[in-house]
Amino acid sequence: MGWAFWPTLADIRARPSLLLRPLALRRVFFTHVWAVFGKGMDQGEKKVKAELVTPHAVGVVLEIGAGHGHTAHYLDRAKVTRYVPLEPNPRFHAHIREHAREAGFVEADGSLLILCNGAEDISGITHILGPSSVDTLLSIHSFCSVPNPKSTIRALVHDVLKPGGQLLSYEHIEGRTRSVRFAQAVLNPIWTMFFDGCNIGRPIFDWLRAADDWESSEEWGVEELDPDTLFDRRAGRFVRRT
Repeated sequence: MGWAFWPTLADIRARPSLLLRPLALRRVFFTHVWAVFGKGMDQGEKKVKAELVTPHAVGVVLEIGAGHGHTAHYLDRAKVTRYVPLEPNPRFHAHIREHAREAGFVEADGSLLILCNGAEDISGITHILGPSSVDTLLSIHSFCSVPNPKSTIRALVHDVLKPGGQLLSYEHIEGRTRSVRFAQAVLNPIWTMFFDGCNIGRPIFDWLRAADDWESSEEWGVEELDPDTLFDRRAGRFVRRT
């Protein structure tokens, strides 16, 4: 992790007060981590993102934890009226603007609105967008890091998503076997520290299923993954009742 440690050390030298703000320091470190990993992860997951996002995302799309905004390239501009990336790390916002612009979304015409809120800030999100105003909630490897995930997911569905709206999610999840889940639990405290709060063993799809009395839902795994992987992944589409 030297490629992230040394730039972070330079940031600390420039702003020693970071040592007194653990959350800010964690985000600075992850900024350098994602500069290395972000593009490669997107390229490696093109197929599943194209199948999940492109045919389904419509209207106002709120993306939880947008990162660098790579997902903008999977949005069909003819069907998506507004892209709202939710990203609490302001160091990522310039990257979001760049990718969104390449995909046809810009702030000047209102088709792009970048929010610095965390996903748990439901009142802040609804204050800006209005209650139950989002057509598509989108999360790509993001529910792993939101605080109070079970209640946050439920609040996003009930207070932010429109009746008849949909939630699209692609996440790494808890392991399939007891031994894998044990290994995830051992690794998780260190992983969380270095990857900005990411938890590698959350039962995210259990929480998604329980978040609402969905009108319809479908889920699928990534079949080529080793069943003993620490990073099992799953995708799904959940549609609210009107």
